[in-house]
Amino acid sequence: MISVQQCGVLLLGAATLWACGGQAHPQPTPAPSRSAGPQGPVYHISAQGTGGRQVVITNIVAGAPEYTLLAANVIYSTDLRKGRFNDTTLHFYKGRNARLTVTAPTAVVDEVSHNVMLSGGVHAKTASGVTLTSDRMVYDDRTRLLTATDHVVAVEPGGNMLTGREAIADLDLQQIRLFGALPHP
Repeated sequence: MISVQQCGVLLLGAATLWACGGQAHPQPTPAPSRSAGPQGPVYHISAQGTGGRQVVITNIVAGAPEYTLLAANVIYSTDLRKGRFNDTTLHFYKGRNARLTVTAPTAVVDEVSHNVMLSGGVHAKTASGVTLTSDRMVYDDRTRLLTATDHVVAVEPGGNMLTGREAIADLDLQQIRLFGALPHP
């Protein structure tokens, strides 16, 4: 498995080789500016799982997986340094054991910050059965916290349920801070 950084390098390398074979055509880029943005041609690289296998990206920290992202397909933009994944399952680890599984129709991974933005109806579940659902969820790599927004529902295995507009949670869903009441229908 490869890290998010290595994936970007590999995808860029693949795009370069593909272009050398005369099969890919880089999109025209505007005249260079003096901004700090990326220089050179802009590529949009896509990959799709085949034969029942998914596209897999693993973020490895200190030799252990921090998270593994599985998806049906991905489009990576070299100018944005972001990859957009569809039909996503994200496994977070504690050591080598999965601690949290998050599913969402769409995920965007930022290669620079390593943050993961999930959307389209997100469902997170721990091995002990605690769940957190929302319209959108962001994993902040710096703080190692999830921020869930819009139609947030937290449920523990005993059936206790809390709802709100926003929640901030650890990756074990042991500490969940909920904010704002849902509007009445």
